[in-house]
Amino acid sequence: MNSNDSHNRNEPAQAIAASEREMLALAPLPAIAWDATGRISAWNRLALELVGYPSEESTPKLVTDLVPAIDRDDTGTFIREMVKFSIPHSCVSRLVTRSGRVLTCRWHS
Repeated sequence: MNSNDSHNRNEPAQAIAASEREMLALAPLPAIAWDATGRISAWNRLALELVGYPSEESTPKLVTDLVPAIDRDDTGTFIREMVKFSIPHSCVSRLVTRSGRVLTCRWHS
């Protein structure tokens, strides 16, 4: 395998990530994108402001890290069901900001 083969295989993933970031930037509400495991892949500016993080690099890496411990099982279940059934879901849980303030949040897939 040469380096071009490896680079070409990454192009679709990079294009999807760029498209995802563009969609989030245009969202009129705070938005966070995550993958099937709950790993956060992108934030929009409104979401960063809501949770109080100065940049995407300083944010939690898992969506369950944003919710209080008592809500983590329910949030994890929501993520698993969303992936398993591949249909739109929504749930309400609490979200903890960087400063520790607790907000009520509705998650959508």
